[in-house]
Amino acid sequence: MDTKFSVVVITYNRPDYLILSLQSVLAQTKTPVEIIIVNDCSTVSYADVISTFIDDRIKYIKLQKNLGANGCRNIGVDTASGDVVAFLDDDDIWFPDFLELHAMKYSEGASAVVSGHRRLGTDIVKVK
Repeated sequence: MDTKFSVVVITYNRPDYLILSLQSVLAQTKTPVEIIIVNDCSTVSYADVISTFIDDRIKYIKLQKNLGANGCRNIGVDTASGDVVAFLDDDDIWFPDFLELHAMKYSEGASAVVSGHRRLGTDIVKVK
């Protein structure tokens, strides 16, 4: 099975952070079918950031009222068309093989995949 990923990136008042997050998604060795950015009614402009990324897979949704992180994720899931939804916050980045490694686990029969995280600048890996 070729897993088709929808990536949902949630953001609030951090357009500069979003740049790095999107760069990490676009650098994936396993290409997502879509990247859905859900802006939780930010009070700062994202126009410069969004216009930087010319890619038909990117869908930008700006909410008219704050829903919080989980509300934004739900909007992303409702919008997604892929087989699997992968969530990314605007202050996080992925290693280039993140989606590829997840796809491998799905092809081996996993129903869901949970990953750990690494704090940049350290060698400490925490698994949730």
